[in-house]
Amino acid sequence: MSRVRHFKEHWKKWRRRVKRRKASRKKARAEARAAKKTEFSKKLAAWAVCVATLSVIASYVLAALGCETVSDVTVAVFTGCIGYLITYAGKSLGEKMSRNKHGLDADGQPYTPPSAAPEDEAPLDMDTTGNADL
Repeated sequence: MSRVRHFKEHWKKWRRRVKRRKASRKKARAEARAAKKTEFSKKLAAWAVCVATLSVIASYVLAALGCETVSDVTVAVFTGCIGYLITYAGKSLGEKMSRNKHGLDADGQPYTPPSAAPEDEAPLDMDTTGNADL
């Protein structure tokens, strides 16, 4: 009887530990998902890359199969997607330059670069004996 009781107690402790681990992993995944929210323009850029790649692949596959490809449509789709990607790159560059100009990080929070630390908070020079030069 004591073996059964011991086994049940051990089993309960083990299940509690597993549940806690699962809960903490679930919480970490939710926080990571919330922190890494992808903006719409980035999703649209990824979609444009996929469409451009698939249009080129489809054109070559149809040519290999002997079917007549509509090269004008393929070129137009590919050009449109590349044009959007160039526009997206310009938009991202403008945002990055603006954040740097105003001292904001990617989330819009102010930051101070390490080189702009005030002089009164500069580290003390230490000699070989460990005494600080004041």
